[in-house]
Amino acid sequence: MLEPDCEVVGIIKDGRNIVEAVTTLKPEVVVLDLSLPIVNGLQACKQIKAVAPQTRVVIVSVSDDADVTREALRLGASAFLLKNVAASELLPTIDKLVA
Repeated sequence: MLEPDCEVVGIIKDGRNIVEAVTTLKPEVVVLDLSLPIVNGLQACKQIKAVAPQTRVVIVSVSDDADVTREALRLGASAFLLKNVAASELLPTIDKLVA
């Protein structure tokens, strides 16, 4: 969905290795699914911000629960998108975050 407009430096299938990947790959933006297996998106966001505070995190989810959105933003997420609009809003959101 992001290529060729963005350079995708890695794809992580679960949240277990997210910190290692972020410290190795040094992405400007990380897009996280809230429902990552093993370590969920909220936990992964918290871990990413602890080791790479300059990295922007975008969380995508099927849930529109306001409490979850607030918690994601409190943990350092730069944006929270619903999956049903992520296809059209993800790239513009990333563009704004790196501008």
